[in-house]
Amino acid sequence: MSPTPVTAEPLTAAAPRRWPARGEAWILALYALTAAFVTWQQLHLDHINNWRMARWSFYQLLQGGDLYAPAPGRFYDLYQYSPTFALLVAPFAVPPVWLGLFLFNAFNVGVFYYAVRRLLPGRVGLAALLILYFEVLRSTQNTEINTLVTGIFILAFLWLEQGGVGRPAAAIAAGAAIKIFPLAAGALALPHRWRWRFGAALAAALAVAILAPLLVTPPATLLHQYHSWVALERHYSNALRIDSLMALLNLVIPGAWPNWPVQVAGTLLLLLPYWVRRADWGDAIFRRAMLFFLLQYVILFNHQAESPTYIIAMTGVVAWYLLGPRRWYHHALMAFAWVLVSLFSEIFPASVLNVCCRPYHYKAIPILLVWLAMLWELLAPRRPGSALPPGAAHAPAG
Repeated sequence: MSPTPVTAEPLTAAAPRRWPARGEAWILALYALTAAFVTWQQLHLDHINNWRMARWSFYQLLQGGDLYAPAPGRFYDLYQYSPTFALLVAPFAVPPVWLGLFLFNAFNVGVFYYAVRRLLPGRVGLAALLILYFEVLRSTQNTEINTLVTGIFILAFLWLEQGGVGRPAAAIAAGAAIKIFPLAAGALALPHRWRWRFGAALAAALAVAILAPLLVTPPATLLHQYHSWVALERHYSNALRIDSLMALLNLVIPGAWPNWPVQVAGTLLLLLPYWVRRADWGDAIFRRAMLFFLLQYVILFNHQAESPTYIIAMTGVVAWYLLGPRRWYHHALMAFAWVLVSLFSEIFPASVLNVCCRPYHYKAIPILLVWLAMLWELLAPRRPGSALPPGAAHAPAG
């Protein structure tokens, strides 16, 4: 039986902000120019397969064609997003290819930038944006929506901290309608007294998101689309491991064992601090730490995690480091994670990484170590007389 949490002042109110912070214009310009330059670069190199597929999905949805059927000669991969994503991409699919791609990249990067600045005001946020820049660049070059998904996690947390229900429910439902795993952000509502009201709002928002394609396609066709999507996801849930913790474990325990036991164990470990630290549900610092913990969990235990998705986990790592006490192991783990996850892909060519690193799923290693360190910090008992949990720090001033 869960206790009624103590009401605490939300972090968003506890951290005064000064915007723009000193140096803000330079970072903002860097991110804006990155969205523009990457658009030009990928169009020039004709590396826009993912964008062509996303754009095609909208017109395929309109025409009633199977979104998940193989399209030989058109794309080198299968469409894996939901039917709702095919509808949501409409504002970017209707303009010419170049303009739609630029708007798509700018929107994704813009949401990420805004979310990080809201979570980490002042110079701390600018430092985070610089440390995470390679991850933003990599995700944008792959025309991925991982910057947007990261922003959804952060904004949902911040809106929950403000006592909102509708906005975080809509954000999580939109994220889950694109990629299923953002639904995990719903766990962030557990410490709040309005969690049941939020659950009802999230269920309603999910229903709207699931049924939204009915605006452009008949019910029978939409039902067929979801049937195909579920079949594809079921296949991938057993066949894929890519750069997840399950792939790492597969090096030690080879074979065709299922992913779900590891994912269930990871979920139980994710929820364990909520159970052990029930008395601290009213502590905004603890709730924020759980956000960072969750951002790493959704990558480590995601069987479809790949290099561009690691921006989600790295955002949790960087925020954990910048807001923590920075003991020796914080420095070591942060450096290890940044070098392996962010820097290696920039300094070594693919031909080298394919031989020395990728077969060993090297990006999952530092994220796992940070996640375990966070788990220890979240479960460790408080020191006598301390108002904060181990490994936490007060919210920074802007």
